[in-house]
Amino acid sequence: MIGWEFPPKSVGGLGTHTYELVNELKGLVSISLVLPFKARVEGIRVIPVPARYLNPYKLSFSHSFIDSIRAYNENIVKEVLGKRVKFDIIHVHDWIGVEAGIRLKRLTGRPLVVTFHATEYDRTAGHPWEVIKEIEQRAVNEADGIIAVSNLMKEELIKYYHADPSKIDVIYNGINPTAIDGSSKKGLFGRKVVLYLGRLAIQKNPESLIRAIPLVLEKEKNVVFIIAGSGELLPRLAKLSVDLGVKDHVIFTGRVTDQEKEFLYKISDVFVLPSVSEPFGITVLEAASKGVVPIISKTVGAGEQVDALEVDFWDVNKLAEYILAVMKYPVLGNHVKENNIRRLTGLSWARVARRTLKKYKKVLRWK
Repeated sequence: MIGWEFPPKSVGGLGTHTYELVNELKGLVSISLVLPFKARVEGIRVIPVPARYLNPYKLSFSHSFIDSIRAYNENIVKEVLGKRVKFDIIHVHDWIGVEAGIRLKRLTGRPLVVTFHATEYDRTAGHPWEVIKEIEQRAVNEADGIIAVSNLMKEELIKYYHADPSKIDVIYNGINPTAIDGSSKKGLFGRKVVLYLGRLAIQKNPESLIRAIPLVLEKEKNVVFIIAGSGELLPRLAKLSVDLGVKDHVIFTGRVTDQEKEFLYKISDVFVLPSVSEPFGITVLEAASKGVVPIISKTVGAGEQVDALEVDFWDVNKLAEYILAVMKYPVLGNHVKENNIRRLTGLSWARVARRTLKKYKKVLRWK
């Protein structure tokens, strides 16, 4: 398995997915995990292949970044072949390790599976960088099997990359059953809490939430909006909160730890993810597992797995209406919470691992 993001060095849901998947898979298969840094995972062989500039969420890319990715892929091939790693199948997450995956496939004859957590169209809100788009196209063409994290992702691969639908299986992200707890007391110092947690990037569209705040405050003053996460939009969002006269109701936390994230979920009444394009959005599952009511854009794949109030990503008025509705009508919020707690109990990472193993066997033509 070729990855690049893994706790504690994570920038998004892909790191959570990889961590939970390998920890469930290790009881079913033997795994050699390639990462661009050293890590220790009990029961898994980790092969560190150091790489520089490995942050795909920068505002602008550079040739040094792409050169580093290509060097990473070349070194993966050298390490895997040099150490005579034995494997039946190659599994790559997203585009960063694709060139190594393709090269290993051609040199060893082993089949290639690629999981798409997002595409360049998602990360750039529809303005893909050509070099990355070309790598993703090669991944679609060369993969013997493709895993999409939602039907939304599957349809995107077919639309933009002309993927063969027969190669694609949808395997949703999961949740740790022990983390499900909808009983926490909500609110902060007597005020309702609306939470955004994620990268502050164009793809995630946090600006829509900021613009909805004055509309909410017109009818409900006793509310605080927490914007958790870091990214290039932070200065713009902070200025916008000042310009709109709502700064006293907004808290920008910056990047949060796992413990801080858990605390924020526990106190929040509403979780908002108004992404322009979000093939899944694992934070939606995390929030729902703590009894938070999700309000998401219609372009968030997690809506296929949990109950959520859905809006068009650009519809600030509807977003404000839904936030107010959850606060005004407890019956609505309780209905969503109860449905989600019930639905989430069936979305374990063990289930994800079993379905991934089934995909491996399908590609290998094993019974």
